Amino acid sequence: MRKLFVIPVLTLLAGCASVPDANQSLFAVASAYTAAEIAVNGYETNPAAKPDVVATMKKLDNQAYAALSPLLAAGQAGASAADAAQLEAAQAAVSALAAYVAQNGVK
Repeated sequence: MRKLFVIPVLTLLAGCASVPDANQSLFAVASAYTAAEIAVNGYETNPAAKPDVVATMKKLDNQAYAALSPLLAAGQAGASAADAAQLEAAQAAVSALAAYVAQNGVK
C-alpha cells in the first residue's frame, strides 16, 4: 500500500482546490482514494486480516493508484486534471476500491 501517498495528495490538492471543475472533481476522487487508502492500511496491519481480502485490496489499490497518479502529476505541474475519460477511469477505479473496502467491513 502507498502509506506516503496521503500527505503529498493533500498538499497537491490544496493548490488544485482553487481551479474550477476538473480539478475539483480530481480533488473529490483523490480524497475518496485517501480515505480508502487509510482503511486499507489499517486492515492490512490487522492480525486477523484475511490474506485473500488483502490480495484483492492490493490489486484494486494498484489499479486506483495507476489511474489517479497521472492526473495528480498533471495537476502538480499546473496543468488541468486531464480529459473526462481519464477522470472517469480514476473515479471508477477508486470507487471499486472503496466498494470492496466497504463490502469487507473495513473501517
